[in-house]
This record gives sequence, C-alpha cells and structure tokens, in this order.
Amino acid sequence: MSFSGEIESRTRCYLPLISSPSVNKLCGLWQLNLSLSSTNQFPDPPKRPPSAYFSFIQDQYQSFSNAHPDLKRTDIVKQLAQDWKKLDDALKEKYNSTAKVKMDVYQQSMEKYMAKLDPAAKKALAENKKEKRDKREKSRVTRAKRKLAREMERPVSPGNAYTQFVVERMTQRGTKSTKVYMAELARAWKALDVAEKEKFKQREKQLREKYDEQLSKWESSMLVRGHTELVRKETLETFLKQQRQPSA
Repeated sequence: MSFSGEIESRTRCYLPLISSPSVNKLCGLWQLNLSLSSTNQFPDPPKRPPSAYFSFIQDQYQSFSNAHPDLKRTDIVKQLAQDWKKLDDALKEKYNSTAKVKMDVYQQSMEKYMAKLDPAAKKALAENKKEKRDKREKSRVTRAKRKLAREMERPVSPGNAYTQFVVERMTQRGTKSTKVYMAELARAWKALDVAEKEKFKQREKQLREKYDEQLSKWESSMLVRGHTELVRKETLETFLKQQRQPSA
C-alpha cells in the first residue's frame, strides 16, 4: 500500500470515532482531497467559469485601474458595470457565447468529477457547498442591513485618533495620489510626538461622546419604527427587557 493509501485507510478507521459533526465534515473533506490528489485524475474540483459580465470586468479592470489610479476598487467596478450596460450588442453577444461554451465544458467536467466520488465524499462535498451558500447568504443580509442603515441616516462613526489626523491632513494632499499620500500620512503619524497625538486623541473622545449620543437617539427611533434589525444587540436586549416589565 502506498503512503497516501495508508493515510487514507487510517482516516477511514478514525472517522467513526469522531463525535463532532463539524470535525467529521472537515475530516471527510480532507479525506476527499487526499484520495483525489493521490490518483492524479481529479486533484481539484472543476472551477466554475465566470459569467459573461465578470469576464468583461476581468478583461477591462487592469487597464481601467491603470488609467484611474485614484479610484477605489468598488468605484472601478461600478464604472465598468455601467460600461457593460452600454456595451455594443455584438460584443456583448460574443461574451455571452464564450461564457456559454465554458459553462457547458464545466458541467461536463463536473459530471465526470462527481462520478469518481463515493457516497461519503459526495455528502462531504454537498455539506461544504451548503456551508458556502449559508456564508454568502449571511454576507448578503449584512450588506442589506448596512444599506438600509445608510438610507435611514445612521450616524457615522468618527473613527479613532488616527482618522482625525488623516482628515485634517488630507487638505494638504495636493496632486499626490491617495495611495501615495496615505502611505506618507502613516509614516507621519508614527513620527508624531506624544503631545501632538494627544491632541487628536482628545478630539476623538469629544466626537465619540457626541456620536454615542446621536446613535442612541437614532436607535430609539429605529425601535419605534420597527427596525429592530438595525440596532445593536445590547440596545435591543435592553428594549425587550423593558417591554417585558409589567407596567405600574
């Protein structure tokens, strides 16, 4: 028996002894990867190809980023999304056709890949996919909450002392790119003497006190309007505790 085969065999023996479902799942996935990599046939699952839209983004991102070095990644993607909407129909169809061909190849490869797996490996793979879907859904919900909070004009945190330092110095940036200037500010902050840093710390304290007061009022208004999902956990717990208390 080869070394990898021996390890795989031992793993099969140890798996029934593990009581934790999460550990069982991880061990099953490790066993799956080991068995596939030892055969040199399907070392990794086929990689899902990008859609026509994302292929366009990939093609255009680097050149657009080089032409606009001051733009953030999110701003670049937003602009490219607009460019995709305005893209010539013939060129867009070319992207769509290429994406369809790649997807057909991927699906065929995935069928062959799944045919190589035993039931335990298929189960572990399915659980792993579900975990990823749940994680994406959680991320989607979080983004939706943040968007709603902005629409509801949630007070913006003032940040820390360094944030106040950056805000003050940004007016002196001139023609320097944001990336270059931010690196300079980081070095300047480290070299700042204690007395100067203390000034920004005091400013942070004052702004933080004002922010906490504004946030408390905002959360109270959100509770009245029924947006319990937007307030902090401790605020909601206090609110629910008060609701459970009998009225005098």
